Amino acid sequence: MVGSMNDSGSVDQRDVDLFIMNKGAYFPDLQLMQLRDELMCLSRERFVLVTSIEYHDPTMLLLLSIFLGSLGVDRFILGDVGQGLGKLLLTLCCGIGFIWWFIDLFQISGATKDHNLLKLRQAIQMYG
Repeated sequence: MVGSMNDSGSVDQRDVDLFIMNKGAYFPDLQLMQLRDELMCLSRERFVLVTSIEYHDPTMLLLLSIFLGSLGVDRFILGDVGQGLGKLLLTLCCGIGFIWWFIDLFQISGATKDHNLLKLRQAIQMYG
């Protein structure tokens, strides 16, 4: 983000709105206004640090879940190692991991958005 700075050194509202417009689909819809307010309170330098973090695309993770979710790859990417191992072992050992895979197809987008929200909030606390 190019970012413009107002007189007080805080982040410009247009930069926050641009971030929300570009990355809003990566976060839960109900949290966007609160995130906007939290980002508005940051200095420009901290805003640049916080918004330069890589976030997981919920659509890409859904596609990954469709093709490799039964092996737990989607959960490993989100850092849910326990759930990833559980899906992998249930698929390889018992063959019933596909039930978990099917249920997870409906939950993975929300889990990805929650993961991104947690990542952003941790960055705000760290740099804020």
